[in-house]
Amino acid sequence: MNIKPAFTIVMLFSLLSTVSIAADNTLTIATSVKANTLSFRVAKKVLSHISQQLNIPIKLVHIPAIRASRLFSLGQIDAELSRVAQYQKISPTAIKAQEPISKFPIYVFSANKTFNVKGWQSLKPYRILTIKGWIFTRDSLAGFDTVEAESPFQALRMLKAGRADLFVADMFTVNSLLDDVEFDSGDIIRLNNPVTVLDTYTFFLAKHAVIAKAYSEALATLKREGIYQKILQDSL
Repeated sequence: MNIKPAFTIVMLFSLLSTVSIAADNTLTIATSVKANTLSFRVAKKVLSHISQQLNIPIKLVHIPAIRASRLFSLGQIDAELSRVAQYQKISPTAIKAQEPISKFPIYVFSANKTFNVKGWQSLKPYRILTIKGWIFTRDSLAGFDTVEAESPFQALRMLKAGRADLFVADMFTVNSLLDDVEFDSGDIIRLNNPVTVLDTYTFFLAKHAVIAKAYSEALATLKREGIYQKILQDSL
């Protein structure tokens, strides 16, 4: 009896079943940015294109970073949209999509200070806002005078109220929040020169390793074809 063809058929059926299950279920991806922000809308457009390429429905939901990390560890969400590479240390079994979901300059924002930004050490004399669950800024500002906020919006309110001198974040996050009626033009300014440039990645549950690879390839295709860049430009 030749068992090799039979074994091959069983393995093929198993693979097809796995793909079919993935295709029938919506992938829930969490982000810490709120649904009414520009960053969320941009991410949703990018994920829509990836969803079409993979033929897998993707749902983007807002969950604060700390809670998202907890739900991710419990397997209650499928992926976290945008985490720094160091997140792998916190979630060692997670699968990192190799293509960065975002690459953007990180700027310093202030309501009452102006100076020439020259790397992290130039921020040392000031009181700086960090966001709970933002690993990158927490690690980069270790040993600095920091105060923690629950969200970027709260950080901007604290900045305006003079409870801190600086807030470090990307332009998409801050600009979309400054459109709120609570802030007047000129309340908060962006200082010159980014403090650094940051890559972030989407992390998937270990069971989604195959999907993570396909997701990464689809994202790379969007960039190669100029679709990703057009989404960003149209949103500015």
